[in-house]
Amino acid sequence: MKKSGLLFYFLPVIILSLLCAANSFAAIKTYTHTLKHTYVKYQSPEDARIEAVSIAGLKVLEKAAAYLENMPIIKKNNVDKNIILALASKIFKVKIVSEKEYSTGKETGIQISVKTNTDTSTLERKLKKLSSDK
Repeated sequence: MKKSGLLFYFLPVIILSLLCAANSFAAIKTYTHTLKHTYVKYQSPEDARIEAVSIAGLKVLEKAAAYLENMPIIKKNNVDKNIILALASKIFKVKIVSEKEYSTGKETGIQISVKTNTDTSTLERKLKKLSSDK
């Protein structure tokens, strides 16, 4: 077998190995937040749930926005914190992990846990796409 024939058979294996190694550097960033929200006077449980989900979602997006703030593309363009939070809300999807009502002797409320995650290998591409959509 010729040397060029060996190269023909092993080149795809080498390329696939390099691609797999490059993908192994990608990581999934996950952020979570748990919020205990006490019912206030004259507030229905559904209204309290909506408020708790909104607050918990905002808190977890603020954590994700802090990560975005340190990315080179954001630092280079000197992006305002409010814009970074808006970008985070477009990139990250917030999911409710758990919710349960609680009651102590003095208060009743709801506890909500939310999370968001993203693949860091696609994050910069998403940011570039959003900046080109302006």
